[in-house]
Amino acid sequence: MTIHRLSQYIAWVLLGAVFTACTATTAWTEVGRKGLQQFAAGPPPGERLAFRQGSDSGVSKESGQDVEESGEFWRDHPHHLSLLVAGSSTTDEDAFTLGIDYEYRVSGFLGLGTVVEYAFTPFDETTLLAVADLHVWRGFAVQTGPGVAFAEGEEFFAYRVGGLYEFELEGDFTVSPQIHYDYVSGLGDPLVYVIAFGYGF
Repeated sequence: MTIHRLSQYIAWVLLGAVFTACTATTAWTEVGRKGLQQFAAGPPPGERLAFRQGSDSGVSKESGQDVEESGEFWRDHPHHLSLLVAGSSTTDEDAFTLGIDYEYRVSGFLGLGTVVEYAFTPFDETTLLAVADLHVWRGFAVQTGPGVAFAEGEEFFAYRVGGLYEFELEGDFTVSPQIHYDYVSGLGDPLVYVIAFGYGF
């Protein structure tokens, strides 16, 4: 089994993980929603009085808010723009690749956006994708979505599935290593290895 074929199998496993994550997230979102409703309603009157007395003794109610809001980078920065420095590789050829990735975070789990990439010689191929970024755990996300590839004066259907891990840096900047498998009908199916330099705003 070649490394390229093994990478294809890994990509399909990641795709299966997407559907599993979607199913699990739907269930846990409902549980979390009910929990937040109970939290917003507050404790029973007797317990509420005890809480206030505890606050007067030096327990800060604001500290809980700080904990709740920690780790929510996306709430203050729903837009995210990245420069992609990459390499595209098939079983026969490799090409230096540059691109731009824009994402709008709909929620803590889901981001929607677009990716534009150009693979230089010998590919000379431009790929335009509409993607969903599924933020399944901490900085790890699965990126998947359809698109079109332009090469040799023709258009080819394309579909991407891959993964990335995003590190948040000082000054609203991010960096993320990524690997994607692109199915391109009628052309070679490249693996795309990426380092993305991003900015949230």
